[in-house]
Amino acid sequence: MQVFHNKTGELVELPLFDADGTVLWPELMERLDAAPKHGTLIVTRDRLDRRRKAHLPWGEDYFRHRVADIRETAGIDPEVKFMGLRHGGNVEGAEADLTDAQLRTLSGHLTTAALLRYAQATPKQRQAGARKRLDARTKKEALSK
Repeated sequence: MQVFHNKTGELVELPLFDADGTVLWPELMERLDAAPKHGTLIVTRDRLDRRRKAHLPWGEDYFRHRVADIRETAGIDPEVKFMGLRHGGNVEGAEADLTDAQLRTLSGHLTTAALLRYAQATPKQRQAGARKRLDARTKKEALSK
């Protein structure tokens, strides 16, 4: 599957399955399988375009307004934005111990500096880092804890 990251301009190829056939994005695959298929694009208009006789993608501005309407109807805080998905995905990846290179590959960021705005430090990451440090220290010549 290809994901276009509008902010970076990157088209990122995301594998849906691992080499052994394991579904890598189970929640996404469930939704994709249940969604109506109108072509190769996932997010398209519900109705055929009168002139082109095809399901066209939503324009960026229209999409933003539709999401705002859906968010309001669902009672979701107006501060919740699609950008939060990017933040959340990168924090989740960082907490899963992905390397900077792996996080950049998935997010479409070109530099670690840009990535670090999204993969913010969390208590879980600090704890994991402290645990790794402790483990490394105690393995060297039987240093005390």
